[in-house]
Amino acid sequence: MTYATVGKRGFKRVYGLLLFTLPPLVYYLWICARYHGGSLVIPSSKEEIPQFLGHFPLPTVASVAFCAGWFGLQILLQTFAPGRIKEGVPLADGTRLKYRMNGWFSWWFTLALVAALVGLKVIPPTFLYDQFGPLLTTINLGAFAFSFYLHWHGKHREKDESTGHPLYDFFMGTSL
Repeated sequence: MTYATVGKRGFKRVYGLLLFTLPPLVYYLWICARYHGGSLVIPSSKEEIPQFLGHFPLPTVASVAFCAGWFGLQILLQTFAPGRIKEGVPLADGTRLKYRMNGWFSWWFTLALVAALVGLKVIPPTFLYDQFGPLLTTINLGAFAFSFYLHWHGKHREKDESTGHPLYDFFMGTSL
């Protein structure tokens, strides 16, 4: 779906709806799966609402450390792992950014590292299950914060490439 196919109003409605409904939907489904045996539960009284919302997961030290370690590892792999160098699309000034094509190596290295850490009992094999809720919150907060930063950064650059449509610019970016 592109901006050209749905128009300004349709784009704002679809992406605005997704921006504000998908994160709560994921939390709702996780709470139903984790605490209600997978049954889709809707609190039926005012007294049940705080109990239901009490299941909302907050970040933990483990979830923040895991996310920071994961992204740090991926940055190191992108920077130093072996792979061919390819040039990207031409930019406005005619230059091209260079990209290291090492995703396949990074994938297998990451899987081997996780297997080794589990095998050596550095992390428990149930870590992702145990920390799934806190990881959801940590990743959502990080993704939204980073997205807002990138949007702000693009708007405050010397060459603002925004379209003037805030939701479109938020999702598609305000600069290359």
